[in-house]
Amino acid sequence: MPYDEKVAERIRKHLLDAVVEKKMFGGLAFMIQGNMAVGLMHNELMIRVAPEQYQDMLNRPHTKIMDWSGRPMKGFVVVTAEGYKED
Repeated sequence: MPYDEKVAERIRKHLLDAVVEKKMFGGLAFMIQGNMAVGLMHNELMIRVAPEQYQDMLNRPHTKIMDWSGRPMKGFVVVTAEGYKED
């Protein structure tokens, strides 16, 4: 399974009506005005954060740099399953 549907449903509860879901790269992306805000791939969340919050987010438990291609994506952090065990 490319992503956990139960986790996707938890995300849906917290998003605005203006968010569009799009299946991408075997996962699920939640888009706002054509830009990914939150993504779900396997059991990890990809979250877009403001530049001024980027380092603070990386200092939190269960987060890491989004880097699946050898080139880190600035502005995105990955939250492992342990980090979203609860809402």
